[in-house]
Amino acid sequence: MLVVARKELRHISRSRAARTVLVALLVSVIVVFQVVARDGGPSSATAAVDNLGLPFQLLVPLAAILVGCFTVSGERASGSLRVLLGLPLSRTEVVLGKLFGGLSALAIGIIVTIGFTVPVSLVTFGSVPVTSLAGLGATTVLFAFAFGGLSIGISAAAATRKISIAAIVGGYMTMTFLWEPIVAGIYHVATQALPSSTVTPWIPLLERLNPIEAYADVATTLGGTSVYPLRITYGLLERDPGTPLSDHVDGTVAGYLVEPFLVAVLCAWMLVPVLFGVLRLRDADLN
Repeated sequence: MLVVARKELRHISRSRAARTVLVALLVSVIVVFQVVARDGGPSSATAAVDNLGLPFQLLVPLAAILVGCFTVSGERASGSLRVLLGLPLSRTEVVLGKLFGGLSALAIGIIVTIGFTVPVSLVTFGSVPVTSLAGLGATTVLFAFAFGGLSIGISAAAATRKISIAAIVGGYMTMTFLWEPIVAGIYHVATQALPSSTVTPWIPLLERLNPIEAYADVATTLGGTSVYPLRITYGLLERDPGTPLSDHVDGTVAGYLVEPFLVAVLCAWMLVPVLFGVLRLRDADLN
């Protein structure tokens, strides 16, 4: 399994697409800090870290999709997966090796980006908001793992490269563009009305099953800043993402809406698709 992980990590490190996304992440750090610096103020360094959550939500899922979408389905289509299985490796070990290699590459890229942010912050503002930056970095690694697990799991389950990329991109588009209409539709079916400014706790629960929403909430808590979810909103849920959750929920905020549960949501997006992919690949005919 470790042999597969090392091979996958080397392959990703040599990928031009992966390097391009890393450069885009580094450039986004410079751009965000320069834009925020124009406003000035004693809290500008923290505000800049706050705003890094937006490009991270765009580029990190892209990196995870590039890393994972063809990691198993591509080798399956080319026939090289049968070569790997000719080694003393099971199908489960191949998938887990691909997972460890891919997630390691994503983690390294984020650590490099966070490390690059330190001198940029020092040069731009003369200070580094260590707590905010560390919280954002840790949450972003977990966010990358969620999308990495999703991509690699779907790749393991898919019979062809086309099915793999279609399912992964379709899932991401659903999270970004369709999640709010789906939640509002479920609420309408259950209550025969559209959500108001104050709703029952299960509506915020459905919202936060979206890893983008979960990431924004956890990053806001760990970093002590306000990270907004980067998804399309149509105003159907009548809530400003910047308002406290307690102002939107009818009654007390349930335990399943606080940060430990949201961390579990991100972990589930990493683990459940991989488990599904492993089970599908075990029964697949590779001939």
